[in-house]
Amino acid sequence: MVVEGGATVRFCPAYPQILPQFLVRGLLKNSQKTFYALALDPHFALDLGADPDAGLTLLELSEAERHGVLHRIGSTYCIDDHVVRDSLYPSGPRIVTFANILKYDEFSPHPF
Repeated sequence: MVVEGGATVRFCPAYPQILPQFLVRGLLKNSQKTFYALALDPHFALDLGADPDAGLTLLELSEAERHGVLHRIGSTYCIDDHVVRDSLYPSGPRIVTFANILKYDEFSPHPF
């Protein structure tokens, strides 16, 4: 997505909560609407030497939501109040923000 000049999330590791591309004015224009998925069919042999894009499919975010994986990286733009909610519960356009990872450390190790 980055190499092809597509819309992607940009952030600074020192300040992961600040996402400059998500200013309300250009939010929907600059947000990621598609993603590349890798085919994980065990009966499908990938020959990356012959085709570096083998097994890649460009999909809409609705597919990620349907499969239950958008909740880790997605948010919702609430049209009525012009705000981004870091969940998929409100209705509105879905956008990729990586909020659960960048803001809420979803994957950080937890001490026991």
